[in-house]
Formats: sequence, structure tokens, C-alpha cells
Amino acid sequence: MPLHESKVMTNTQKRSEGGHFSNLPMDIVFQILQHLDPLDIVAMRATSRSLHVATSERIVWLSVLDRICEHYGIFKPTFPFEEMSLAQLEHAAFSSSRFVKTVQRFDPGPLGDNCAPVYQHRTIKSPRNADGKGRLFLIPGGRFLLTSGTEIRLWDLGHSSEPYHVKPRVIARTEDGSALAAVCPSDDGKGLVVAATSSADGRSTLRIYEIDIQCNSPAFSKAAELVFDDIPHFSSLMNFHLTSSNIVIHCRTYFASWNWKERTGCKWPIGKEEISDLSIYGIDDTVIVFDNDNQFNIWDVPDHCPLSHPSSNDLANKPRRPKRFHRPAKTPALATHWNTIFSGTPVWQRHLPPYLCTMATNSLHQHVKGASFMPMYTPVLQRKAEAVFSDYYERVSELVSPLYQSGDHLVFCASSSQSEATLVAAMPIPKEYSKEPIPISYMMLSDGLGGTFNHFITVHNGFCPMSGRLAYAREGVDEIVILDYLPLFSAERR
Repeated sequence: MPLHESKVMTNTQKRSEGGHFSNLPMDIVFQILQHLDPLDIVAMRATSRSLHVATSERIVWLSVLDRICEHYGIFKPTFPFEEMSLAQLEHAAFSSSRFVKTVQRFDPGPLGDNCAPVYQHRTIKSPRNADGKGRLFLIPGGRFLLTSGTEIRLWDLGHSSEPYHVKPRVIARTEDGSALAAVCPSDDGKGLVVAATSSADGRSTLRIYEIDIQCNSPAFSKAAELVFDDIPHFSSLMNFHLTSSNIVIHCRTYFASWNWKERTGCKWPIGKEEISDLSIYGIDDTVIVFDNDNQFNIWDVPDHCPLSHPSSNDLANKPRRPKRFHRPAKTPALATHWNTIFSGTPVWQRHLPPYLCTMATNSLHQHVKGASFMPMYTPVLQRKAEAVFSDYYERVSELVSPLYQSGDHLVFCASSSQSEATLVAAMPIPKEYSKEPIPISYMMLSDGLGGTFNHFITVHNGFCPMSGRLAYAREGVDEIVILDYLPLFSAERR
């Protein structure tokens, strides 16, 4: 037993003398508390003096926060665990559930426009790339931000439970002109894996970087690169699915799968005409895409073959047809005026059951914008998807974030062309098939400048419900805004 734990237990036992707690040894009490929900722990605090003392020990909340990070895919280096006070540990442990409650509290109903107040507002300078867009990714936990413009930068924003305003600082950057494509956690969850692209002379290069966040001087360490002679440039951030060792890439007329650690890969044709914008979602060895015909296509990734050269020309060609087609509700065949987008559980939450969410909007009648909202289990291994359908509020027109799981809710960020605003929505995780309306709560987001967002084009993936933090690139300005929607928390005033 570590010495500091033994000392904590001894002090607690001394303070508990004379109480009416059970005869359980205090180390057993700690073990029980560390596996409870944070709300249950705080509720027990009011039952007796002994439990008040036990539930106020840092060792309990250190374990609780570590478990929450592991379960919900929060990047653990976000928090300097041993340096955090009891109040900071409790704030971090409660942030995810508090944000869902904030959404529910500010839900104005279908006719209202009630904005959540901004607790903290900061800006950072970040030059945009040649197309005038600022790409970014807020790492789950909210502390680390990747931005892409003339270079890729990794920022430390400070964690959301800091009791004072932290000045953001750049802790690592690239110097090769690469553009951010995707990011995921390393195998041990303590580092970052970054995919980046660059284009020159009519061809593109995909680079994989690894970042050790916990070292004294984090850096983008190039792990591998793959050259695509037939791709002038990659068109969208949604064209990649990245894991800690493999990446699947949409290359217009074909898919490529590359394991850079084992130096293996393959490719297979899409089987249709060239598609410039195609959303990809991957889970294990299955790839799900949504095509221009408003239907899902589901492939099993073919077996990889060794690569002798770091070029897409060396990828083994393995023709393969999709194993399943699936058409979402309210998007009938040949319905050319239905636009469908989808999002899913991010790779960061790899320990949780995966869900997909599709949204179909009718673009023919812009003044009456209907939406069909469908979260469902990912349809893999020939199993049929369990789906829940609902007509959602007309104000929602586009999903712009992954489908995060927070407690027993799914949380996502969306934009609205009707209200010219951005909102966050939360809905209970569906348990079974139903045609009943889904009780979805939403709150409008203020832009930190006295108004609401009038667009959300460049904010993709700048949202973290586990910290109540949002980052977005301002239109026409080399500036990124960081907003916090959760004030510091006291468990005694929950």
C-alpha cells in the first residue's frame, strides 16, 4: 500500500472515532466509494459525519476522476491529478453531467431562443491556411487544442477546473506546411496520434505524427508517411477514419486502408462514379459511409498486404462489394431533395457502445425545413441496426460534432439555418426501437461576443461536452475563440 494512502486512511479513521458508521474498515469504505457515481458520493456526504469525512478525501476523487476519464474517453493528460485540489477534482468529475443538466435547464422549448451564458471568454491568434479556413480539434477533456493554418499547432488551454484564467500557449508545432486531417489517442491513452496532409506537384502526402504530451517538451514526431500520386489534394476532414495504428482514407474513386505500424495496407474501389465528399465512420474492421444516393454502404476492410514502398501505388487492390445497404427513414429512393448527414460515437469513446445519428433535411422547401433524427447502434457483423426515429425541431439543420456519450445521454453540437445560430442538443440514450418522439433538450450557444453564431462552418470538432468548452475560428479573422459554459463547481451547492 502506498505510504500516502496509508496516511490518509489513518487520519480519516482518527476523525471518525466516536461516529456511528459501520464496522467496515475504512479501506473497504474507500473501495466502495471509488466505484460510485459522483452524485451518489456527494449524496452520502450528508448522511453522517463519518461519511462526510470519507467522501471528502482526495484519494476517493482521484480514483473517481480516473475512472470517468477511462470510461468516457477523456484524455487523461488533461488533468495534473496529483496537483489538483479536492474542489478541482470534484469539478472535473461532475463537469460532464453538469453540462447535460445545463442544456436541460436552458432548453427554451421549440419557440424560444434562450442562450447559455459564457463563463469565460479567451482568444488566440492562429493564421488560417490558403483557402481562408481555420481547422481545429478540441481534444476530449478540453485542455488541448489542435489548430491548422499555415502550420499545425498544439495549444495548452489549461483544464476547465482551473480557479483562474489561464493564458493559452503553444507547446508544439509542425514546420512542414501540413494540414490537420484527424487525431486520436495513442494505444495507452496518454499521447496523441495526428494525421496530416500536404499537397504539391499534383500529388498528396499523408503523414502520421505521434505526440508524447507528458514529456517536458512535446513535439510532433513523424512516425510514417504515404504518398498518393493520384490525389491532387484531400477535400474534407470527414474523409479519414483514424485509430492508433491504422487509417482509412476516402480517395475519390477508392478507399485505402493503411497500418503504418505494421507497414501493411490495401485498397478497394467504391464501385460508383467519383464522389468528392463522402462521410466515413469506422468501428473495428468495419467502414460505414453515406453516399450521394442517400444510403449507407457498409464494408469489411479487406486483409492487408505488406508494403514495399510508402506509396499508394503499392497498396494491394482488393475489389470488394459492400456487405449491406441501409436507407434511413424519410429518404426514399430518388428523393433528390433530401440531404442526409450523419455522425457517430468518436474513437475516443472506444470503450462505449457505438451509436450513429443521421439527420435528413428537405432542401426543396427551405422555409419548411423538416428533419428526421435517427440514432442507432452501428450495424456491423450482419446484424440489423436498432433504430429510433423522431421528427426533431425544425431549427436543427446540420450536425457538426461527434455524437458524444455523457452519462445516460447522447450530446452533440448542431447548427441551424433557420435561427442562424448554433446549439447543443442532449437526448437520452435509446434503449429499444420506438416511433415515439424522442425527448431532446437543446440550448442556444452565445458566441462570447454578445450575440449568437451566424454560422458553424469552421468549428467542426471544436466542442467538448465533458468540459463544457467550445472553440471556434472567427470568420475572416486569424483568431480562435475559446468559450467555457460551466462555472467552477462546489459539490456542496449542486
